[in-house]
Amino acid sequence: MTQTGKIDFKKALAGGQKTVDIPVHIGYPMRRPGGSGAAEASEPRQVREEAAVRKRLRVPPGCLPGYCFSLLPVAKYPYMQRSLKFLLFLALGLSLGLLYGWVIDPVRYVDISPDFLRADYRADYVLMIAEIYAVEHNLQAAAGLLSLLAPQTPPAEIAAQALEYARSVGYDPRDLLLLEALVGSLRVHSGGLP
Repeated sequence: MTQTGKIDFKKALAGGQKTVDIPVHIGYPMRRPGGSGAAEASEPRQVREEAAVRKRLRVPPGCLPGYCFSLLPVAKYPYMQRSLKFLLFLALGLSLGLLYGWVIDPVRYVDISPDFLRADYRADYVLMIAEIYAVEHNLQAAAGLLSLLAPQTPPAEIAAQALEYARSVGYDPRDLLLLEALVGSLRVHSGGLP
């Protein structure tokens, strides 16, 4: 062995030795020479102009000699690892937001009046009123239920709008007959003819 601790194999084999003893160190890893974990003796720091040339500064994940602590595998290129982390946390945030909004604390509508309904639900609501009117023949009750959809609009006009929508969407002919009967009765009762 030389003074620096390295084994000179050429001299050992030339001197007639058939085996070479390699020292094995067992135990805790010791600090590297040069101070704060540097592989070689530290050199003076770079000046500002030289440091600005470097495009990326890569800080390795928390590593101890022989052990690395990282949630993600170390990528070959640092920007790939950064974008992978970004996408991972984006997906995690989106899934947690959806979980909270749909499962944990969803929006609950309570005591909403029928005037907030969409056009298709309005037509279904008017169709249900027309079915009730076909059985009970109570025009005042039907007009009162229709006025819940739009208090300022006459019930005959609300039923006529629902009939137009039902025709455009293609409701069943029996449902269209019920709606037409309700619209006709409301127009006759209100005094306005079609």
